[in-house]
Amino acid sequence: MKAKKLLISALFVSLGLTGCSPQPETASSGHNSAKETVVNLQMWEGPEGEAMRPVVDAWNKTKTKETGIKINLSLLGRNGYADKLTSQLLSKNDTIDIVYPMSWFVPQYAQGGFLEPLDSYIAEDSNFAIQDFITAGLDTGKYKGKQYGIPVDMSEPVLFYRKDLLPVPPQTWDEALEAARKFSKSTNSDSPTQFGTTLYAAAGFAEPMHMWEELFWAYGGELFDKEGAPSINNEAGQKATQYGVELVKNKWVPADYTNYEYPQTLGAFQAGKVAFIQQWNAAWADLSNKNKSPLVADKVGYAPIPGVKQQDGSIKRSYHVHSITLAINASSKKKSEAFQVIAYLSGKEGGLEYTLRGGSTPRQSIFKSDKVKEVYGDYYSFLANEVDKHGKSEPPILPMTYISSNIMNKALNAAWSGAITVDEALSSAEKDMKTQLEKTKQGEMK
Repeated sequence: MKAKKLLISALFVSLGLTGCSPQPETASSGHNSAKETVVNLQMWEGPEGEAMRPVVDAWNKTKTKETGIKINLSLLGRNGYADKLTSQLLSKNDTIDIVYPMSWFVPQYAQGGFLEPLDSYIAEDSNFAIQDFITAGLDTGKYKGKQYGIPVDMSEPVLFYRKDLLPVPPQTWDEALEAARKFSKSTNSDSPTQFGTTLYAAAGFAEPMHMWEELFWAYGGELFDKEGAPSINNEAGQKATQYGVELVKNKWVPADYTNYEYPQTLGAFQAGKVAFIQQWNAAWADLSNKNKSPLVADKVGYAPIPGVKQQDGSIKRSYHVHSITLAINASSKKKSEAFQVIAYLSGKEGGLEYTLRGGSTPRQSIFKSDKVKEVYGDYYSFLANEVDKHGKSEPPILPMTYISSNIMNKALNAAWSGAITVDEALSSAEKDMKTQLEKTKQGEMK
């Protein structure tokens, strides 16, 4: 009970949550037989929900008669989705059987008892093939060693670059800075692009910290020490933060970089404004599409994220990995049926169809399948290999996974802009994270 009260307090603080539980806004149509068990799956509107709709329709056409289970898909609006889902779970709404949380919310929901542990269901399903999942992706749905969410959409930033400008993409973060200098008009008037690259810095999003982590981890940092205390104001943290300082100070990124997240970063590359970007893997579908990216589709390449050269000559890389998961609402009265649906939607059949429609279900068999290769070439095989070797997810320390990103984003922007020094920014962020963590442990978060 104490843990649940703590969770509720933490979630209200981190999300600014108010209001009552909303009802699903839209649902798949279809006649419901009295003999059918209807499993309610709730996702959000947009490409993810639309990609899942035909997969759900396929189940209802081919699997309902066999299993006696019909899926009802409802889509909530994207804006405020986390608030709405949290409200539903806190109210113990049992009308939703399967929910669709971002992986950084899984620890909070699991700690509060709002998600059903899935380990026993997985163990009893001989066809689930959990070993087929890419480990870093599967780990995003775990809390304290238990599986609460099954990833259906895995995300990790990779390097997209102009092959006509960079025959060899930057392999290290030092080389990335040099490439940014070379392809920015502020330091090279002959540059064919206005800026070398971009910088994720938009407030209200977790991405600035996520992108920063790829440098921080490569430089040998860990977000928390062995005792679980925040540990960012160190050499790794300072080097990772200084990268952004150099980009902003030298005008190697657009002046309005503080507005940049996924669409702005994508748009800058599509418009030919930059030579390379650190961007989420989903961008390949648009960047390689001649209709969506006519200026660069035939010039774009993808490459491993830059890293840090080690003494033996190898390069240490780290990919931030998170996912959107399917999880069972602990208040559901149809848990067994809900797991059957999750197993299909994240499985070799349903997960493959979802990925072909734009998703990213992290199974080796899917990423390396012939059907995926026909659509995306070797891209997904590249992702599987890179994430297998270098993928890393944030440690699920309640509730810091979400709160720490808000603290870090504020500190990073202050340092990047030159408002305060790197040391001051990291010292302040580390102090704030320690304070919040201590309040959480004491149940005093208000």
